Amino acid sequence: MKKFLLKILFFFFKRSLIFLSKHDKNIKDELSNLPENYRIILKIHNMTSPMISLMKVNDKFVENIDTSSADLIVEFKNINSAFLIFTAQKGLEKAFAEKRIILKGLITYGIIFTRISIIVQRYLFPAFICKNIMKHIMPINNMLKIKLYIYGIIKG
Repeated sequence: MKKFLLKILFFFFKRSLIFLSKHDKNIKDELSNLPENYRIILKIHNMTSPMISLMKVNDKFVENIDTSSADLIVEFKNINSAFLIFTAQKGLEKAFAEKRIILKGLITYGIIFTRISIIVQRYLFPAFICKNIMKHIMPINNMLKIKLYIYGIIKG
């Protein structure tokens, strides 16, 4: 059941990353620090699915079909760790501190992707949930949040 739910959550997280990389100023600023054609994979250790594979192209994320290699691999140690984060029971910073996530690649770029992911979570979850899983709740564009939800429903 967790694996099925995580497939859905990974799918919406991927769509949100792609959409917000085109429209959110904070994410665009973070993306400007990644090299062009930088490939990122987000997955669960020893599992081929669910997985998110992205590439930075023209200062935005696009889906990367080639999952054989990546410049940065962010791996949850197990399905339970991924479930806690994707259901907003735990924050990303805390998950890293508790060693629930393995990072393969340059730590600098891993931190950039973590900041981008936190911004995406801020759009996906309401403020009362975010204040429990984030150290700092940044303001977001509520109109963009509505567009994200519509985009996710129509394109999803």
